[in-house]
Amino acid sequence: FQCTSLEILNLDYNMVTELPPELAELRKLVTLTYQKNPVIIPPEEIRAHGHHEILRFYERILNSAPACNIKGMECDALSHSLNLDEFNLRSIPDVVFRGLPRPGGSWDEQKPRRDRWAHGMTHLTSLSVENNLLIELPDLLPRLEHLAELKARGNALVGL
Repeated sequence: FQCTSLEILNLDYNMVTELPPELAELRKLVTLTYQKNPVIIPPEEIRAHGHHEILRFYERILNSAPACNIKGMECDALSHSLNLDEFNLRSIPDVVFRGLPRPGGSWDEQKPRRDRWAHGMTHLTSLSVENNLLIELPDLLPRLEHLAELKARGNALVGL
């Protein structure tokens, strides 16, 4: 976003499916509304706590997301760890494993996304999801091939 002075963002009554992670760059944002939109990203557990929680969640995501050279898709990571503690998550968000779908699209589409959200955070070596509401670890966990540390204390996991 180039509008870093934006204080009010009203997206009501549109067809927005994704509130992008770059919202976290709007440091002066006081009001965010998006009523009557089919938003699926970020997860409902995050959206239910208001725009401050959305911005806090996305700030953590942005700090760990790959920064890609679009032309060649060479990526460098800002951080190799991601802390998603205490967000009341029922599942680990897909952005971690699969990136984000094309704006307005889904992962089922054949057209790949060509930006920093194309591949997920497969570079992570540490993931912390402590004190959430997880009951199982996702099947996509093996996509994080460099993961050396997983912290999942304080959830309701019933198995591995």
